[in-house]
Amino acid sequence: MERGPRPRLRPHPWFALVVAIWWVASIINTEGIYHDARVGRDLGPATPRYSNVEQALGAWLQAQSGNCRPKAGDSVPLVLVAAPGGGIRAAYWTAATLDSLFGPEQGDCAARRLFAVSGVSGGSVGAAAWVGARAEGTHGGAAVKRMAQDRGLAAAVAGLLLRGPVPALHRHRHSLARRAALLEDGWTETAGVFGGEGEGEGSRAPLKWATSGRGLIGSRCSS
Repeated sequence: MERGPRPRLRPHPWFALVVAIWWVASIINTEGIYHDARVGRDLGPATPRYSNVEQALGAWLQAQSGNCRPKAGDSVPLVLVAAPGGGIRAAYWTAATLDSLFGPEQGDCAARRLFAVSGVSGGSVGAAAWVGARAEGTHGGAAVKRMAQDRGLAAAVAGLLLRGPVPALHRHRHSLARRAALLEDGWTETAGVFGGEGEGEGSRAPLKWATSGRGLIGSRCSS
């Protein structure tokens, strides 16, 4: 039995045209505005609450009083958290670890031992999700799990494929949502701890710095 010739894949001219437009657009777009971060001026103070480390330490010491005062002879741990990067995995482990150490089940005194949190990349995302979740009385690990769903990533990929060439070629490019904004909106929508746009019935106002540190030292986060 003779076999017919194998079908060959032929490049489609439309595909080559799309690639060419994408490449030309990436060269034309030299301003870099498409990747700029959004700055919310109405989300709270732009300056740190404490002007120096001494003031922050003084507030931490005051927070160890009252019901959280240690027994005579007991030491009080001053906890510093450094959260490394590593994408959504780092975000989840950061939030889950903070839940285990300072979550609602651990009581208010445990959270008062926390002095500062520093994070990069996924670690900072997990820390922010945990702070927002604590203000809501929930768990940061669960919030990061919801953020890991496909809503944010799908929106960012769609923006890359469908909107990427447009800002460089369109005169209304400043009004188009950027990929970082699409990812941010997806996370805000799915996490459930960052508030919302604050418009329409049943909507939630954005979580502000002034209230995001509820239950932590000074009941407020530094910017």
